[in-house]
Amino acid sequence: PDYGLFNLAGRQTAIWYLSGPTFIGSAYRLTPPSGWAMVAIADFNGNDKPDYVLYNAGTRQTAIWYLNNNIFVSSSFGPTVPSGWGLRGVADFNGDGHPGLCFVQFCDSPNRNLVFVRGNVYRKRLWADHSQWLGVSGYGGL
Repeated sequence: PDYGLFNLAGRQTAIWYLSGPTFIGSAYRLTPPSGWAMVAIADFNGNDKPDYVLYNAGTRQTAIWYLNNNIFVSSSFGPTVPSGWGLRGVADFNGDGHPGLCFVQFCDSPNRNLVFVRGNVYRKRLWADHSQWLGVSGYGGL
């Protein structure tokens, strides 16, 4: 997998291309508008190029920027994250060959309510005991 990088101070984005664990190159990409941060990358439109998942903390809105290399193609809004929830990962969680978004509900209990979304379509909801998890698919602990 490739790494998406976001410089919060300068608002620049970049992709590090990897072959396994080996760095093979990089490309600077588009700069999100003020208030938005790139939080993940995945190929959402099936063109074998990384697309951006953006998040606006002020409005809790998500969006996807569809890219062709470093050229913006189009965008769509994803779900607005409810208060008390956070976007925690992007992957093919249900094995359908398409990336989805994983949201986690913050609470004092080790049990977390997880919701998986593809586009704006709710896919699956479950409870999970995260207290034993160290990380999920490189996205950090839930």
